[in-house]
Amino acid sequence: NNILNKMDTYTIVWVYIEDDWKKCKLLSNDQNKYIVSYNDKEMIADNIFTANNDDTDNKNNLINIPHLNEPTILNSVYLRYNKNLIYTYTGKILISVNPFCDLGLYSDEIILNYKNNINKNPHIYQIANLAYYNLLETKKNQTVLISGESGAGKTYGVRSIIKYLTRLSNRHSDIEQQVIDSNPILEAFGNAKTSRNSNSSRFGKFIKIQMNNGIIKGCKIDTYLLETIRIVHQNEDERNFHIFYQLLCNNEKNKYFLKDFTDYKYLNYRYINCDDINDTREFENTIQSLKSMKFSEENIDYILRIISSILHIGNITKKECEEIDIVSKLLKIEKELLIDSLFYRYIQVNEESYKLELKEEEANNAKNSLCTNLYQKIFDFIVNKINE
Repeated sequence: NNILNKMDTYTIVWVYIEDDWKKCKLLSNDQNKYIVSYNDKEMIADNIFTANNDDTDNKNNLINIPHLNEPTILNSVYLRYNKNLIYTYTGKILISVNPFCDLGLYSDEIILNYKNNINKNPHIYQIANLAYYNLLETKKNQTVLISGESGAGKTYGVRSIIKYLTRLSNRHSDIEQQVIDSNPILEAFGNAKTSRNSNSSRFGKFIKIQMNNGIIKGCKIDTYLLETIRIVHQNEDERNFHIFYQLLCNNEKNKYFLKDFTDYKYLNYRYINCDDINDTREFENTIQSLKSMKFSEENIDYILRIISSILHIGNITKKECEEIDIVSKLLKIEKELLIDSLFYRYIQVNEESYKLELKEEEANNAKNSLCTNLYQKIFDFIVNKINE
């Protein structure tokens, strides 16, 4: 094992104990069986890894650590995280750990430091900087892939890269600002609180930023796999998409015949409030961003009509109820057509058409299907409008 690290004349090694890597003293080894001491207790270990001291493990780039193995990597990231150093390189790959708090790492002053190559510590701005100058030098497309679990900070990473790119040039066009302004819209309609993250993206996105002579000239967003099942069902400790809660936190709800969170079956009202999300303020940001992206007042009104209609449709259980009348007004469709869509189906036999009433479960499935499709289509409309 080429073990070099010694403490108190004993070699220090990593051993997997109680679902975690622990530092132990290696007492002896014989035919791949290792006798180690942990908390002054001797035990047999089947596998060990060489350990470094903590100073050696605390490196900006993991490839500079002499004995690189799984516990060493975890220890290095852990040591740096405790010092608010959330970024660590492994070669050219940047490891990022969500601090779940504001560390002041993304100010305009820090952007200038990375732009002028003053700050050399690992940072997502360095990744953006490298891609930017490679683009200018090679005249070839550059790709930044951001991957991670829910709550890892992918959305914030994308936002940080776009912010950095828009600051690299002193000439800021309307398009550059719109690229930034599109984020609150996509987050309102595509993000939700999950059990692991208050602002988790529930869809995939590929963002193509188009540049000319180092200045952003356009942008196109492709989205895929929107989690539409969330519209009609959320786990106990999760929420529906942010836009529903944003709307219900503002006076606009009265315009769309909306009441309180607890009145709607499609909302998990147990988690109305998120500690790090202000739905009232975020709704104002969403509306402002829609206006910035050239959505007309009529566009915004229709979007909110459909969002409100989804909540009302979720409460429909019979053909004659207040919700039927409300949805008919909001969507501007005939009441009879809505009833037909939710409670009946038509079959064609030869040249005859038959109208059959749906069973309760079938009607419920029709209701859920209508709402998920409505949301998918309004989401696609929003993305297409942003791209325009």
